[in-house]
Amino acid sequence: MSEPTQYPVGRWKGVGRMNQKWLEGDPSWWPKSKESPVVEHDYETQPPDSWSSWRRQRLRPPGPAMLVPMAWTAFFLAAASFPLISPGHTPNDQLVASALFIIGWLLTIAPLAFTGAIGNNPARKSIFDTYPVDTKTILIGLLFFLAHIYINTLFGWLAYVIFWVAWIRTVMAVSESVEPSCGRWLLPIIPRAYAKSNVAEGWQKNERIFRTGCLAVGPEIGDCRIIIEGVRHLTGTYLAVSLLGRTGYRYDPFQTRLRNPIPVDMLREPPIEIVNTKWEFEDS
Repeated sequence: MSEPTQYPVGRWKGVGRMNQKWLEGDPSWWPKSKESPVVEHDYETQPPDSWSSWRRQRLRPPGPAMLVPMAWTAFFLAAASFPLISPGHTPNDQLVASALFIIGWLLTIAPLAFTGAIGNNPARKSIFDTYPVDTKTILIGLLFFLAHIYINTLFGWLAYVIFWVAWIRTVMAVSESVEPSCGRWLLPIIPRAYAKSNVAEGWQKNERIFRTGCLAVGPEIGDCRIIIEGVRHLTGTYLAVSLLGRTGYRYDPFQTRLRNPIPVDMLREPPIEIVNTKWEFEDS
């Protein structure tokens, strides 16, 4: 599993100017914070003292990248019906309707692909899990679309209604997936220390040696999984703990916006025992 496409941010004192910039990111990602050099969110909570060596890293929220494309989606899906309701006003009514319909769905799926929400990850239920895209309803719509070709044209309008249902359910799932704050918790380490590390009970190591990507998978929390990832950055090498959603978005495990809150005892201690290095103080 590759690095997330959301870009990292966060705030901590005394981690060095370069580290601090990497953790803080751009305040303009949160419109209310544009005038402030410090980004703070009242829905974030602090972990237990056992996490004192770890640092919060906020990730770029995916919601704004989807707002404009999905706002246009409903227009194109609705416009696709106009050439069929009132035929004869375009050179090819069926072609124009099909093009508008396809554009509408592309504007729905493209932002998901851009923000990393389409692809396999440990939180998926199976390789056929395409959440948040409602493929089951889409497939039903396709069946009725074929029926309108081979049986009766009236099935085409039923297919159109079913596709609208699929789109609404997809948008609702997307809204739900972008509500929690995206982020993770980082610990600086030496890569060779990972091979000797131990994970908590209920966790499973996917990799014996350090690499970037998913290293260990923890318990399920609703539709999500807690994971440990390897991260390489010009400031050093890190372990990252986050709550991975079915979309592939990494959520900060310490926040109040989670649909299924993590049990307090589950992350009372960091899920991995490892010798860590210090956060560097940098003067330039």
